[in-house]
Amino acid sequence: MMYAWTVLPLFFARFAHAAARPRELRQLLWLGQRVVAIPLLLLVAFVLFRGEVLFWQFGHSTGPELARMVRCLKILFLNVLVHAFFAIYSTLLTSTRHQQAVSWLVALSIGLNLTLNLLLLPRYGAIAAAINTLLSVLLVSGGYVWLVSQRMRVRVPWHLIAQLALAFGLLCGAWYLVRTQLTLVWWLETGLMGVFFAGLLPLPVW
Repeated sequence: MMYAWTVLPLFFARFAHAAARPRELRQLLWLGQRVVAIPLLLLVAFVLFRGEVLFWQFGHSTGPELARMVRCLKILFLNVLVHAFFAIYSTLLTSTRHQQAVSWLVALSIGLNLTLNLLLLPRYGAIAAAINTLLSVLLVSGGYVWLVSQRMRVRVPWHLIAQLALAFGLLCGAWYLVRTQLTLVWWLETGLMGVFFAGLLPLPVW
């Protein structure tokens, strides 16, 4: 997510500058949707299929412990997937004088997360915490999209979101085939999938 928090402030300034020009704002949103999403989609796919690589320092952990950590990591990276698609809308809203509405959404998602943690954390532990975080992110992201569609003169580019989702789906499908049909070291496999994903980007749907 550090990538997103580095890129989004750049779009914050440009959104604010173009706030009174809907056409320019729309073009910036479409650009921001791609710039934020594309690297994160590749990263999410890597974690979903090769997440265990990130635990190379946990040599003294047992197999079940590592499996549980990897499972939690994959659920948490589904949050990154949601942010890849929708974090740009939070930046759009806060840069165009909708900070109060965004603050209420964030407060609502925090309240949901705390409530779910109180109910589920004692019984289900870390897995519940990861799932609760995902549900909270889905709530706040859905709120961002609703606010943009209701309060702004910029259309949500559903066609672009669908194209990005299709590219991610194709990437995951190809990665699954590579994992099940080939035996490659993780870095070669990741490089191959990166090239495949890059090959999807110039397609007409973009």
